[in-house]
Amino acid sequence: MDSLSLISQFLPIIFLVALGALLGKQGFLTGPMTEGLKRIVSSISLPALLFLAFSRVSVEGRLGLLAFAVFISCALLGFSALLPVKLFSLPKGATVLLFQGFEAGMLGYALFTSFYGKSALPAFASADLGQVIYVFTVLMFQLQRVDSIAAGQEWSGDKGQPGGQSKLDSQGTPKGNVQELRSILIGLLSSPVILAIIAGLLASIWFPAAHGTPWDEGGFLYPLLSTVGSVTTPLVSLLVGFGLKDLSLANVSKSLLLILSRLVAVILFALGIIKLLLPALGYGFMQALAVISLFILPPPFIIPVFKKGDEDRALISTVLSLHTLVAIVLAFGIALIWGNSQLGSP
Repeated sequence: MDSLSLISQFLPIIFLVALGALLGKQGFLTGPMTEGLKRIVSSISLPALLFLAFSRVSVEGRLGLLAFAVFISCALLGFSALLPVKLFSLPKGATVLLFQGFEAGMLGYALFTSFYGKSALPAFASADLGQVIYVFTVLMFQLQRVDSIAAGQEWSGDKGQPGGQSKLDSQGTPKGNVQELRSILIGLLSSPVILAIIAGLLASIWFPAAHGTPWDEGGFLYPLLSTVGSVTTPLVSLLVGFGLKDLSLANVSKSLLLILSRLVAVILFALGIIKLLLPALGYGFMQALAVISLFILPPPFIIPVFKKGDEDRALISTVLSLHTLVAIVLAFGIALIWGNSQLGSP
């Protein structure tokens, strides 16, 4: 793909993001409407896209090693947040949360598809697998803990217990922990995104590369899944634009310091995986492109849903908005400079 063609692929994203902001400002697009659009993306269009991607992933030992490396990277990134917290006096709780995970679902797949086409999605899905597992388990556990504390409940006990003693189950585990773990497990198994990933991986095991299946190119289900999945990019672009309509600059200095610190950390981790792990596993250039494209994405958009503190919520909202803009620009830059120069190389 030449530079002009790549720019033409980038223009619809920028146009729809700007349109989403404009429609939001003018009141044509409202909060309740965007919530409906988010449900369409997370429950219908994104699962269709994910199934197509993961049903073409090669399920083998190296995929597990890559997923484990990304999973561990997400955890270590949380610890690495302690350095900018100390250097720049950033709020510890919010910063640690914002250093973990990437918004692949509502942004990453849309960007990667726009720049590299649907045929490249299995590479991005392979990079995303460990991150998805991390967000829906470890990060979700932290977020639900934060939500419980914000609601005035002691994480280690029950307000009604004398002396702050926690209630224990029959195995001696605090009931609050059991309830949170049960809630996470139920959410995990009922999420259309997770179900689509599991279904795609199982389909890939039984029917490698989807050959001869109804969802293979030319199969009777492929046009349906492809069309439904293709709705993800325009809807996500509109939603991103709507989220930017009321961008607050109240925390801009702290937000930029946090974003810059996070980008330095995630790029170092991504380069470590690209330079050390991928060659050892036999992955090629497209997988490297997928890893770096994943790691530059903003933190998961679910974080402000659980973070109740007003000051932290304002900072988180500003970070997510600015980081989304930065990620879109960086994704275009990577595609233009790195991807465009090497795509198709062995």
